[in-house]
Amino acid sequence: MGKKKSKLNAKLLQITVVPLILTGIVILLSTYITFSRTMEKEVQRGLSSLAITTLHAYDRLYPGDYALVERNGEFAFFKGLYNLTDDDNYLQEIKRDADIDITFFYGDMRALTTLKPMDGQKMIGTFAHPRVVEDVFKGQKAMFYRRVLVGTQNYFAYYSPVYNGDGTCIGMIFAGKPSDVVQKEIWKAMAPTIGVVLVMTALSCMICSNFTKELVMIISRIRKFLYEISQGNMKAELDGRILQRKDELGEMGRFTAHVQRSLREMIERDMLTKLYNRRIGELKMRQVYEDAKVEGGEFCIAIADIDFFKLFNDTYGHDCGDLVLKEVAAVLANAMIGKGFAVRWGGEEFLLVFEHMRLEQAVEHLQNLKEKILSYEMEYNEEILRVTMTYGIVQADCGQVIEASVKAADELLYYGKTHGRDQIVSTLTQS
Repeated sequence: MGKKKSKLNAKLLQITVVPLILTGIVILLSTYITFSRTMEKEVQRGLSSLAITTLHAYDRLYPGDYALVERNGEFAFFKGLYNLTDDDNYLQEIKRDADIDITFFYGDMRALTTLKPMDGQKMIGTFAHPRVVEDVFKGQKAMFYRRVLVGTQNYFAYYSPVYNGDGTCIGMIFAGKPSDVVQKEIWKAMAPTIGVVLVMTALSCMICSNFTKELVMIISRIRKFLYEISQGNMKAELDGRILQRKDELGEMGRFTAHVQRSLREMIERDMLTKLYNRRIGELKMRQVYEDAKVEGGEFCIAIADIDFFKLFNDTYGHDCGDLVLKEVAAVLANAMIGKGFAVRWGGEEFLLVFEHMRLEQAVEHLQNLKEKILSYEMEYNEEILRVTMTYGIVQADCGQVIEASVKAADELLYYGKTHGRDQIVSTLTQS
C-alpha cells in the first residue's frame, strides 16, 4: 500500500507540476514580451520628447538659423550668432541628468554631440549611418531604431530632421541610449515579476490533488492578474477571496499583490525619498490643473530647494546627503497630508502642489512648513544637523499652460536663492 501510495503521490505531483511549469513559462514570456514593448515605448517617448524639447530650448536660447563654418581646418557649429561648438553645457547637462546622448547633425556629419568613443574624444566630424541618412535626412521623416550602429556600439535611438527658419532641412537631431543599457533596464524591471512567478509555481506544486480544481481556478485568476500588470494596469485587483485564504494559495495572492504595490512604488516613487518621482508628479499636477480648469478651482505650486546642500556632501559625505534628503522629504510629505502632495523634482529640489487653495492660504501653510524644517534636527555621526530651505510659490494660472506656472515658481525660487536664501518668495512678497 505504501508503494502504491507513493506512486499515486508521484502521479498527482506530475499532473500538477507539469501544467504549472508550462503556465509559469507562458506568464514569463507574455510578461517579458508585453513589458519589453511597454518599456521600449516609454523609452521611445522619452527620447522623442527630449529631442523635441532640446530643439525648442535651442530655438529659445539661440535665435537664428543653424550653420556650419570651417575655420583653419576645423568646423564650428552656429545657431544665429552663437557658436554652439564652444558651449555645449546644455547637452552635457542632459547627458548627466538623463543619461541620454544627444547629437546635432549638419547634413550627415556630427556637428555637436555628447558621444565619446573609447579614446575619450568627441565624435564631432564623424558621419551618421547611411540608412539613417536615407530615412531621416533625405526622407525628412522622424524614425526610431531599436539597434543602430553608432561608432562601435548599438543604440536604441530616435532621429528627427532639423529645419532652419525657411523650412530647409539642414540636418538631424539624435537622442539615444545604448541598446544593452535599455535591455538591462527591462530585465531589472522584470526581476520582481520573474521572482513572483517562480515562487508561485514552487508553492503551487505542493498543493494536494484534492484541491486540483480549486488550484487551477486560483492560478487562472492570479495569471489574469499578472497579465494585467504586465499590460501596465497597476490598478488591477486580485480576487478578495484569494487574499482572505489562510493557506499557501492565499499567501501567493498576497505576495503577488505586494509585488504589484512594490512595482507601482518603483514606477511612481523616488527610490531614496519615497516621494512621487518627477514623471508621476508631472502627471498628478497636470490632472490637478485639468480638474481646476473644468471645475473652476484654484491651486498653488511651490518649488523648494535645500540651502547649501552641497556642503553636507562635501563635509560629511554622500551618506549624510542622502539622510538629509530622506529626512526633509519625510517632513514635506507629512506636512502636505490633506493639503496636496510633494514631489522630488530633482536633486535637492522639491515640488509642492497645494490643492483647492488661494495663494494667501498656501503661503500660510508654507510658512508653517518652513518653521518645521528650520526647527527639525537630524543626527549624523553623533552630530546634530539642521537645514534651511528657500521656496518660490505661485498661484497656478489655468489660462496658461501648466509649465508657465512651474517656471514662474522656479524663477521666484531663483530670486530667493540669490537674495539671502531661507525665505518664501511669492507674488505677494514681490508686489
